Parts: sequence; C-alpha cells; structure tokens
Amino acid sequence: MAINIILIVMATAALVYGFDYVCREKRNGVIRQCMLANGILTFLWNFGYGMMGLCDDYTICYWWRGVALFGVCGYLLVEFLFVRHVTGTLKKHFAPIMVVLSILGTTNFLLVVQPSVVTFFPYAGRTAYSSNPVFARVYQACFLTLIIMILVSMAIYWWFRLSLRREKEIVILLFCSHFSLVFAMIPDTVLPTLGYVSIPTSGIGAFACYVFTVYVADRLSAFELSANSMNDYIYHNVDNSVLFFDTYGKLIMSNEFALKFFGLDENARPYFYELFQVSKEKAEPLLHSDTHAEGIKLTTTKSNTVCSVILSTIRDKYNEPMYTACFVYDLTKEERMYQEVNALKQQLQIDLEKKTRQMERLTLQSIATIANTIDAKDVYTKGHSERVAAYSVQIAEALGWHDNEIQQLRNAALLHDIGKIGVADAVLNKDSGLTDEEYEELKQHTVIGGEILKDINMIPDLDAGALYHHERYDGKGYPAGLSGEHIPLSARIIAVADSFDAMNTKRVYRDPLSKNEILAELKKNRGTQFDPKILDVFLELYEKDQLANA
Repeated sequence: MAINIILIVMATAALVYGFDYVCREKRNGVIRQCMLANGILTFLWNFGYGMMGLCDDYTICYWWRGVALFGVCGYLLVEFLFVRHVTGTLKKHFAPIMVVLSILGTTNFLLVVQPSVVTFFPYAGRTAYSSNPVFARVYQACFLTLIIMILVSMAIYWWFRLSLRREKEIVILLFCSHFSLVFAMIPDTVLPTLGYVSIPTSGIGAFACYVFTVYVADRLSAFELSANSMNDYIYHNVDNSVLFFDTYGKLIMSNEFALKFFGLDENARPYFYELFQVSKEKAEPLLHSDTHAEGIKLTTTKSNTVCSVILSTIRDKYNEPMYTACFVYDLTKEERMYQEVNALKQQLQIDLEKKTRQMERLTLQSIATIANTIDAKDVYTKGHSERVAAYSVQIAEALGWHDNEIQQLRNAALLHDIGKIGVADAVLNKDSGLTDEEYEELKQHTVIGGEILKDINMIPDLDAGALYHHERYDGKGYPAGLSGEHIPLSARIIAVADSFDAMNTKRVYRDPLSKNEILAELKKNRGTQFDPKILDVFLELYEKDQLANA
C-alpha cells in the first residue's frame, strides 16, 4: 500500500514540475517540450502502476497497467529525443531511427497489454502480476535493451568529442539518470517476464531519471547568458555604438560607448535625425525599412564623423514596427585610408600611363630602326617596310579599324621582313634568277621572322605579319599553306601592301611596273593570291589616287 501511495505522489510531482518547467522563461524550445512530455509520461507511468496496485478489480487493473506501459514506451522515445538534442548525435539518421523505435515501441505496447500476456494476483496487500508467454518476454527485453544501448552509445560518442568540463558534467548526469532507470526497471519489468512477482520500482526509477533530466536541462540553461547579463555586457564592453529607437525614432536605450561617441547624457532622448545629418522625412523610412542588408553611410551631427549604420526593425505580431536596433561603426580611419589609397591609385595610374607612353615611343623607335636595318640589306628596297606599313594603315582605316588595332598592324607591317636578317646578302641582291636552293633559302625569311617575334608579348600578334605575309588566299603560299580566313587578317592586309610595293618600286632585276600593269596583276590574282575584300578596298584607294606614297 505504501509503495503505491509513493508512486501516486511521485506521479503528481512529476506532472506539476513538468508544467512548471515549461512555463519558465528563456528556455530552449525542444528542451521545454521534452520536459513537459516526460513530466506527463512519468505521471502516467507512476500513476498507472500505483492505481493498479491499489485496485482489486483485475479487469480495471489491465487498463491501469496499459496506462503505465504507454507511459513507459512514450517516456523512452522522448528520452531518446532529448539525448539526441543535447548531444547533437545521429543528426543524419535521426528521422528513420525515430520511426523504427516508434514502431517497435507501439508493437511492444500492443503486445504486453494483451490479457493473455499478464496474470494478476494479490500479494502482500497489493495487486501484483507476472508475464507468461516467452515471445512477449523476449520482445520486451529486446526493445528495452535496444533503447538503453542507443542512449548510452550516444552519450559515450559525445563524451569523446567534448573538450569542456561542463559538457562532460552533462554526460555524467545522463549516465547516472539512465543507469538509475535501468536498475529500477529490473524488479518491475524483468522479474515478471521470468515468472517472479513484480515489485513496482520502475516508476521510482522513472521519477529519478526525470529529476536528473530536469537537472541536466537546468545546467544547460545555466551555461547560457541570461538576458540581464547579456544587456550588461553589451552596455559596458561592446566597442561600437548600439542604440534602440522607438516607433517615432526617439532614442530609448544605448550602450556606454554610444553615449561617449555621440556626446550624450545618460538621460538624453534625442531623435534619430538629431544624431545624424538626415532630414526628418528621410529618417522614418530608414528606421522602419526591412531591406537594410548592408550598412548605410551617414554623418553624425556634432562631430561630422562618417559612420556605417546598420538598422534592424523589430516588429510585433501584426507586423507593425515596435523598435529599431541601430548599430553604428566609425568609418573615420577607413575613410581616410580610402582617400589616401585612392589618391595613391590615381598617382600610380598617371605614372603608369606616362611610363607606358615612354615605352611605346621607345618601342616604335626600336621598330623603325630595325625596319631601316632590314631595308638596308637590299639597296633597291630602301624604305620598303615604311611604305608597306603606310599602305597597311590606309587599308585598315578604310576598313574602320580602331586606332589601337591600326597601331598594332603598323608595327607588324614594319617588321614583316625582319627574317631577311637570316638570309645571305648574295641571295637578296642577286641580279639574275634564283636557283631552287636560293629560293628555298629566301622563303625561310618568313619562318625566321616568326621565330624572332613570337616571344614579344607587348604587341599582340606581332609575329603573324612576318610569318604569314606570303600565304595565298587559295592556300598555295608558304610557309604553312594556309588559305582563306585561316590566314590572320593582319597578314592578308600586309600581303596586299607588300605585293603592291614590290611592283611599284625598282628591283635589282626590273624597273617598277606602270599603274595599269599593277592594276591588271592585282585583279588577276583576286581570290587566288589576295583576299577579295581587302583587295577591293585597296583598289578603290589606288584607282582614286587616295593612296599616299604610291
């Protein structure tokens, strides 16, 4: 009788404590729900067994035992949820494990509440029971063992991943609570399955486990900063201005740093637009906007300090603004550094442009010198490279090229014959026909020129003119046998200019051709040796006497 009264008292205490806990403020949502659920389930567990022991009607005893077993199964499932939340284990597999445990728990409940499984009888002034079928005993033992093993495994896994002593203290409390539950369940749950008389101690173990669990929850909460301590920390220690404004933009609270930064008295209540250089009309939409993902730049009224201001509006359940949190960061140093960096950047840009122009002039002078050196190898072609460059530029201008592109083409044209440095003077200046061996040597000047210029990166595609200006549009040229659009455009332009200058100047083996002869030769090779579009542009310039130096 006494033990049954004790169980009912414990049940009532657990229920009251569970509702008291959930009504407390500043508690984690999941922990509050677990404490409330286990308070109710502990009540069912103890109250069911207590009333069963006091009841003489065995038919009603089945119902009270069913209530108690429902509390047992539910308690273990909620305890699994609580331990998982505290330890942070089984995150990926939580849902399927919870489903499996729920199915196993439901099956266990339905199995052990069957009238055929249990036998009631009077014993020492109370109603006791024993379980008979082997399969029911084995299933219940396996289910309870599985739950306890999972809980202990989760705690052990968490233990080895901890570094803080206060967290290990939580694990020790969890161990104590679950071992007290296991120890208390032996006389009540295990002995009846072996045919012995039940002793209703599991409810006492459940209550002890619940008290331990509540203590664990309290310890977890104790590790968190309270609202007052957080406010106190922000007020005294945060080295940036933190201010709160009401619906009308009036200051209602600020930290110590903000009072010094804005030069305010502790009781001062200025408006937002009085602290910053912003009109009253613009201040209201700033304070109540929900789109301040980044800080807005404002200047303070008193000190003219440039600040980054982050605003966050706190709204009520009707989505109407209540308060606005304002975080102010002094940008004076950043602004000064930005101005210094910007000034340095501008000066570096000026110096770079100056050096670039000097380099370009030096490069152009070097190219002109090299071109004159090349032309000097052939006494009959002095100025050839300059003229080819001039013709190429006029073609490019007629095609609508940009100045930068035209300059690059001019450089390539000036150096298109640089490979002749590697050709013997006797071959270049021979006044009779070349032998096959001499012609092959002469053709090598394109390859030599390409090799000389290929590593010069300052001028893009500088080697294309030297390497491909003897390619033909029909693919019968040299050195690569390229055709059509596969020949670089600059090389196709230089090819027309080079051929024209060759026909228009005196050579060692002939005099310059007449204008009609030149036109006839160019038109004859339209589409075979020369690009038709480029040749048409050139012919239009030449026939209208618009070609300079011709």
